[in-house]
Amino acid sequence: MYEERKYRGWAHAPWCVPLCFRESDVVVYADRALPREPLDDALRNVYHAIGSYAQQKPAFHHSLSSLPPDEDAPAIVRQMLSVSRRTGIGPFAAVAGAVAQAVGETARTLGAREILVENGGDVYLWIQIPKTVGVYAGEQFPVPLEIRVPARKRPFGIASSSARIGHSLNLGRADLVTVIAASAPLADGFATAYSNRVRTAADAQKVLARAKARPDVYGILVCVEDRLFLQGEIELSG
Repeated sequence: MYEERKYRGWAHAPWCVPLCFRESDVVVYADRALPREPLDDALRNVYHAIGSYAQQKPAFHHSLSSLPPDEDAPAIVRQMLSVSRRTGIGPFAAVAGAVAQAVGETARTLGAREILVENGGDVYLWIQIPKTVGVYAGEQFPVPLEIRVPARKRPFGIASSSARIGHSLNLGRADLVTVIAASAPLADGFATAYSNRVRTAADAQKVLARAKARPDVYGILVCVEDRLFLQGEIELSG
């Protein structure tokens, strides 16, 4: 079922284009105009690659735990399997981030110096100056939260997971877990994995300790029991 993503009206960029293909609905923001056709092709290609592999191997789509590597799989599938092994959850938990990254990497080849690709709240970023990113933590946190995201020398990702917002399977009770990580699919996977572990404020402290031990997780925000917890390269703006 399609749901209007009103938050997209808050974004500002010199150029943006929506890309839709079947269930995929992404927006590309960039510092300059880019040809649309290669971006459309990238979205269709990864959609078909993931869909075809899932038809051949249904466990790829339905497993809630990690699966072994498959060197014969398409590149985006190998990436999702790798994230699954690093996070300990099913590979499809990283699908939105993986799609965002595939489109973002194509945009980079087209000459943009700053790129943001948003796919249902899972975000690929390639930025030269810090940005402010809004996150919605639900009715328990009525004031919109904004986090300041530093620029990095390499692309990276931001993703969120919630037990109370959206339709994705979530085994925890956190209002929101937002992760900044070394890639969009990795952020997507860890956001889900960490959110699954958070049921109380005490759990949030344990998750922050886990995130701190990982060099590929740059920052984490946890909202639970009317409290906010932050770790690493993430800070509230304002």
